[in-house]
Amino acid sequence: MNSPNNLQLFKRPMFPLLLRSLFVVFMMIFIPVAAFCQPKTDQELIIKKCLDISAIQSYFPKNTNSTFKKVYVLQYPVFFKGKPNITKFDQPVSFLERPELNGEHPDAYINFQKFSITENTAEAVFILSYDRFTSAPHLETLNVSLQKNEGNWTIINTTTNKL
Repeated sequence: MNSPNNLQLFKRPMFPLLLRSLFVVFMMIFIPVAAFCQPKTDQELIIKKCLDISAIQSYFPKNTNSTFKKVYVLQYPVFFKGKPNITKFDQPVSFLERPELNGEHPDAYINFQKFSITENTAEAVFILSYDRFTSAPHLETLNVSLQKNEGNWTIINTTTNKL
């Protein structure tokens, strides 16, 4: 079966082109799947911990059907590069700059004033602005300290201050 004609198949210029085409198709499938399966970054995990603090859950606005509205984060003065991939209330959190945020007219938003991460500790200071379009809008400042143990971030201290 190994006639000279059968061996010629691998010497033809078509064979490398076929391999390259298969490689390109494989990469088109593999890269998006790999990106989708990436673990959350420390930045994303810490932001999510801040948004999940029980003391502020009742301040997030609701729709008329009692489901929660979308959560917004103002990208100033702390700017999160790459728009973190975070969900809250089964919706993606929107990270917007001031002009975009003003265009959305959210009833509430989070405004990080400080956000620092070291290898095993993190600190976040943020303001929750809520009931913005009522006769009595509110601001609440939260200072959050976190510690990383065995790869998991845990809130070790939270202080709140109504303004």
